Amino acid sequence: MKSAAASKIAYNAQGQAPGSSDPVLRDRDLKFRRPVRSAAEQILEIVDRERPSLVTLDVFDTVLWRPSRVPADIFSLVGTRLFTEKMLRYGLGPEQFSVARRQAEHRLRLEALQQGRSPEIGLIAVYSALQHILATDSTTLDEFISVEVEVERKALQPDYTLQQVLSGLRARNIPHAYCSDTYFTATELKRLLKRADPTVDKICIASSHDEGSDKAQGLLSVVAARCGIAPTDILHIGDNLEADTRGAKRVGAPSIHLPQFKAIAREFFEGEEQAARLLGLDWADFPVRCGIDAIRRQVWNEVIGLQRKGDLVDELGLLTVGPLLTAFAEWTLEQAEAAGIEHLLCLTREGMFLSELINIFADQRGSKVKAIPFLTSRTVTYPTLFTEGDMAEFQAYFFSRRTPMTAASFLARAGSAELVSEVPAELRHVLVRGGDPRADKVLEALVRSAAVRAAVTNWSIGVQDSLARYVSRVAAESDVSSEAMIGMVDLGWTTRSQTVLRKAMERLGWTGGSIGFYLATDEAAAREVAEGSISRGFLFEMGAPRSECRVTLRCKEILEQVCSADVGSVVGYDMDGAVIFDPARPPASQHRFLAGLRGRVRDFCHAYQAMLADNKGGSWCLADMAPALRVMLARLTVCPTERELTLIGNWVHDENNGSESSETICDPYFLELVRYATLRQIHSLPVYWVFGLLKLARPQALDSLVLLSRGGHMVGDDHWHAARLQFFTNGELIEDLAADYFIASDGVGISYATFHHAGCFSIRWFNYGSDGAIRIERVLVGSKPSQAGAVLRTVYFEPANILRDGETVPGAVIVSPGMSVEIMLPILDGLCETSLILCLRRVAA
Repeated sequence: MKSAAASKIAYNAQGQAPGSSDPVLRDRDLKFRRPVRSAAEQILEIVDRERPSLVTLDVFDTVLWRPSRVPADIFSLVGTRLFTEKMLRYGLGPEQFSVARRQAEHRLRLEALQQGRSPEIGLIAVYSALQHILATDSTTLDEFISVEVEVERKALQPDYTLQQVLSGLRARNIPHAYCSDTYFTATELKRLLKRADPTVDKICIASSHDEGSDKAQGLLSVVAARCGIAPTDILHIGDNLEADTRGAKRVGAPSIHLPQFKAIAREFFEGEEQAARLLGLDWADFPVRCGIDAIRRQVWNEVIGLQRKGDLVDELGLLTVGPLLTAFAEWTLEQAEAAGIEHLLCLTREGMFLSELINIFADQRGSKVKAIPFLTSRTVTYPTLFTEGDMAEFQAYFFSRRTPMTAASFLARAGSAELVSEVPAELRHVLVRGGDPRADKVLEALVRSAAVRAAVTNWSIGVQDSLARYVSRVAAESDVSSEAMIGMVDLGWTTRSQTVLRKAMERLGWTGGSIGFYLATDEAAAREVAEGSISRGFLFEMGAPRSECRVTLRCKEILEQVCSADVGSVVGYDMDGAVIFDPARPPASQHRFLAGLRGRVRDFCHAYQAMLADNKGGSWCLADMAPALRVMLARLTVCPTERELTLIGNWVHDENNGSESSETICDPYFLELVRYATLRQIHSLPVYWVFGLLKLARPQALDSLVLLSRGGHMVGDDHWHAARLQFFTNGELIEDLAADYFIASDGVGISYATFHHAGCFSIRWFNYGSDGAIRIERVLVGSKPSQAGAVLRTVYFEPANILRDGETVPGAVIVSPGMSVEIMLPILDGLCETSLILCLRRVAA
């Protein structure tokens, strides 16, 4: 336990500081709070300043929203209704009707333009052109039109911002009218607008279909003439830059532009389209098709207002991370209520933020469910695995770690460093990894020693007692019964921590059982279910949908960083059950960004809650939009923007689990490795942000890596070549390792080997490849001294600084077939595990 370096903070069970009524995390984030100003307030201020005689409003994507990215996507819903009521011929289904409906309208518009007529055709013309596929024997065209209008009416939702504007206009006695470029008639528009404006009158609606001209051609002048005013006395509000803003300007009317989501964040919009395609999905298809864009636009208006552009904190917080975490909080509360659970224990330091979001929903809905930060970590739970001291327990502890331990470091952590003498000298500093035969020997030596087993069991008991003090404090302060079912909330992923904690709490007398609620669980969660754990996943559940999960969850650390508090990992508890935190390691710039980002997530959650309470703009439920949210997360992890790559790639992520190791998300060492490794090798790399690294280093290979991650197969990509790594002392060969390499289709590859060494020796790399000379362009060295905790990684961009005997050229050393180079590694004290990677490029013939 790193108590010497740690800082004791006496947080209570709710994560609050003494004497404070506000959660510590929210309180600390306040100094990074960003201003909030709604678009509705700003619009009404403009109205008060300009005092227009009439305010005209665009209809679609301004006053009313469709649950789709493209208006024509709604046609599949119309097709479903027609198919269900047997109003289609020849066995045609909803999708076939959707395509035919779209093409019929397109053809009619083209014909009208070619004949010099207005392209503002109506539904009667469209359905007349479709009569050959419609079951019109006993049904009139008016009935088909009524079906489409009714489907639209049910699908459309009022815009929350415009609802406030309409209320403000009524309060000011300023009349308003509607002006729409559409194939609907004014009568049909009146029917669609009833929910947003129950008092709407047909006389206040101008349709481009009825008038034969659109807004760009002067439709606003028609409205002005009808009302007996000049166009300059109108204030127009709409979403389309060409039709609404420029169309108004052409007739002298001032306007207010409320852009759609795709105009607010073009990079995000296009990235989501790309992510959907990479995952084999389409935003136009159900269930991905939903109202997520409309919700995000409305929240943006409520938080950012009429400001056209925000910075990355605003965009990430309000358009990606905010919707994801708000939906998760909403879903978790619904699941807990359905299961009859009243207390949710939000695990680890991430629980301080997640519990806050869940409680926002619980308080607004008057729910009995209470979310509580439950400040644990693997450091304070995984030692409780040891009850018998058998091989299975040692394997479960050692193999759960990203950074491997040695027998010496493990015994030091258990407070019994002197017992390292129980392990053979040659095994004491071997890094224990699954699949390594030497690792089995290390664990066998530990299990074989009665003294080690006794010491480890005593350590486990001590950790269990410490955990018991904290659990008792939580139970007392939050009135949590040990006999009631509890929920455990976390981001994910394997749910192994839930299993470990569940068993520990059962040993402490908690008999009510538990259910885990996670943002996502991967395929490994199925093993925990087999061990008796019960868990639910929101976006992904036990790795399903599988092909999406294997891609999207390749980088989980971004969301972990967002949810982490501004404290380090939990390393223990004091005698009163207060939490002891490791010092936080992220730099100040990262801390400021994350605090601002959490603030924007809170803003999203509150604005969304206001939409729900209004019962108009919030009719779409985020918790029901998991398919679209999965694509949004994939956009962030697979198709990030350049700004995200630059910023997030430099974030520092600490491993926790008692390890002091931390590294940047896009570590330069791994960036060079990804630049040269084959795609199959990259696919198996345990790096934080593999797609981000690939986009920086080899963007042309992104699609292929996604294919591999989804389970696809690549043919003929890699070409094998032989190489050896030989070690000499005083001219005598002491070790000979295979260092074969594969050259990918783009001519790059890596030759690598891992070895243990101590003292002085020389190394030579022999190229036995048969495909011409090889350029060594980078040398990557990762060294882990047995007595140190962190891996020392070095990138040599000038190979000549570490290689000798090859043909030196600018930025590379060339090695011909059958030739070798000497590798001059820096000398480190003591036994060291070193990973040596030569980054290669085939020399063109």
